[in-house]
Amino acid sequence: TANQGVLPNASFGYVLVKTLGEGDFGTVHKCVALDTKELVALKIVKKEYAQYGKREVDMLKRLRKLDPHKNNLIMFNRHLLYSETFMLEFEMLDMNIDDLIDSCDRPLHLSEIQVITQQMLVALNALRSIRIVHADIKPDNIMLVNHKLQPLKVKLIDFDLARTVDELKLDKTIQILSYRAPEVLLGLCLNEAVDTWALGCVMADMYLCTDLYTPLCEFDRVKDMVKGVLTWNTSKFTNPEKRIIPSKALLHPFITMKDFPSESKSNPDSSPTLSILL
Repeated sequence: TANQGVLPNASFGYVLVKTLGEGDFGTVHKCVALDTKELVALKIVKKEYAQYGKREVDMLKRLRKLDPHKNNLIMFNRHLLYSETFMLEFEMLDMNIDDLIDSCDRPLHLSEIQVITQQMLVALNALRSIRIVHADIKPDNIMLVNHKLQPLKVKLIDFDLARTVDELKLDKTIQILSYRAPEVLLGLCLNEAVDTWALGCVMADMYLCTDLYTPLCEFDRVKDMVKGVLTWNTSKFTNPEKRIIPSKALLHPFITMKDFPSESKSNPDSSPTLSILL
């Protein structure tokens, strides 16, 4: 049953439809905005994490320099600070990449991975143009807009960990372990390349229908990285200075290819996707 009054004393309010999910910093609800009558996603940041709410709002305001539809970024509508609690209103999207894979009950086809990756490279290229690093690229943060009406149209969401490149140089605690770039693990200089690495991991997840890396600790993650260097000769990709940038990745044959060979079977050993960004 919908509950009215998420913002009981504010100039505008919401009817709560259902709770979509809860993270470390807050909860996201599916709501109807009473003033616009639109279905929206409302993120309520926990009061004890108000500083993170403020930082996310500041980052989202910077992103207004970019066209969210053209650059495949979630549309940020507005925010409200109510009783020391940040409430952020976004456009309502559909499901994330993990949900898509679960609904298909199979790894995604190369043509599907291509479409999703191309859109995310456009998003990363746009962020790079204003020197913003998302710092939390993972399947949960890539969402389909409306899979029935716009199949495989995706947007990048969740900018609560986003940083400027200059801020990133001072922060060594970004990215969840499965998507953490080698330079983060090794304490090296960081830049936008950390997002490119994480997107490569997401591509592999979509192809393999499982996480590429499943470490229990940083040691396991470093061990996986060394194994990758020895097995796949990925040493040049572990160097962020040599890693492909989004604008060049958009010109990669995998992204520009019109037709793919038979997609009836996935073969990780011959995957053309793993060597693009990793």
